[in-house]
Amino acid sequence: MKWIKFLLLLIAVGLGVYFLLGLIGFLYGLLYYVFWIGLIAVAGAVGYKVLISGSSDDKPAELEEKKPIGISEFDQADRALEEMRRKYLPEDKKTE
Repeated sequence: MKWIKFLLLLIAVGLGVYFLLGLIGFLYGLLYYVFWIGLIAVAGAVGYKVLISGSSDDKPAELEEKKPIGISEFDQADRALEEMRRKYLPEDKKTE
């Protein structure tokens, strides 16, 4: 009778440890997936904020500053362009 009780106790302890290890493995796997999903979500949120805001002023990102251009500046640009064409383009490649 003592041996049967001892064997049943040993089996119960073994099954309890087996169940406990399985539960720990399940929780570890769950935490593993929660960690990676959270990391991807945080990276996505930060990337979204960086792409949308562009700066800490909550203004959208701009490639260049927008300044009004006067008509007199167009004349200067035309002259500069013609000087550059004369200086750097050979005679046979000039257009116009």
